[in-house]
Amino acid sequence: MNTTYRSVIIPLVIGICPSLLAAQSPPPEKQAIEQQYSQERAAGAQHPAPKNPAAPYPIAPAQPFPTGILDDCGAPFSSSEANIVNCWAGLLNGSKTVVYAGAEGKEGDPQQGVVYVVVIPGYPADVSGGRVITPIKGRTVRIVAAHDAILKLVSETGSYVLTFDLNTRTFTSAVVDITPPVISGMPAQGCSLWPPDHNFVKVANVKATDALSGLAPNSFKVNGTSNEPSNPSDPDILITPDGSGGFVIQLRADRLGTGTGRIYSLTATASDEVGNVATVAATCTVPHDQGN
Repeated sequence: MNTTYRSVIIPLVIGICPSLLAAQSPPPEKQAIEQQYSQERAAGAQHPAPKNPAAPYPIAPAQPFPTGILDDCGAPFSSSEANIVNCWAGLLNGSKTVVYAGAEGKEGDPQQGVVYVVVIPGYPADVSGGRVITPIKGRTVRIVAAHDAILKLVSETGSYVLTFDLNTRTFTSAVVDITPPVISGMPAQGCSLWPPDHNFVKVANVKATDALSGLAPNSFKVNGTSNEPSNPSDPDILITPDGSGGFVIQLRADRLGTGTGRIYSLTATASDEVGNVATVAATCTVPHDQGN
């Protein structure tokens, strides 16, 4: 796959991000001491004292290096150079590394996706990096997953899913994702609760997966309704997280004695990172009696 790559030198004075590059000014504690001394000298309240050259100034703790996928990156690029939407930060071969993802800015082609790889071997004193354009034009690209030295990105348009190898600084694949997520575990056809003893029955453990772009954050939801009234303070439908990204559905085995039977309607929805949506519906009944 053809990839355009050129090295660039990013001046440190631009700064990457307050959380990614430590400030070069004196620590706040030192500035406060110097300001206090200046005020006292101006007021004549301070007499010169012998200096102890070995006395250290209070040193502020070093800023931690954030890792993972970050939305607030403070990228060191102007809007005319690049439109950055997110970044990934971590250690690559022992060096602090930041990858910025987005599209070319106003001076370039806004349809052209781009990533910048910034390696900080002498963090924060030495910064150098590389620019790599995407093999397709889908406007901005966004990092959605990272595993070892491989990043997964999606395009703003075109439903492209791209794989980027940090070691070689190349895009190794670009595919169009038109496949919605897979939702499994919903109650099977004919789901029925009996006897109507007012107890809760587990009817499903619902999962959602997506093999290409991955599930969009917080997109997987399960909802339930009933054709018979329910007490809000004592609900008949319990949908709870299972601790691994899915949901457990419990329904109360109960119905009105004057009705024709209760029907629980359940719906699960999920979308992936490029916008494909899946919806699965199911029903469970509590018959009025065994003959109905």
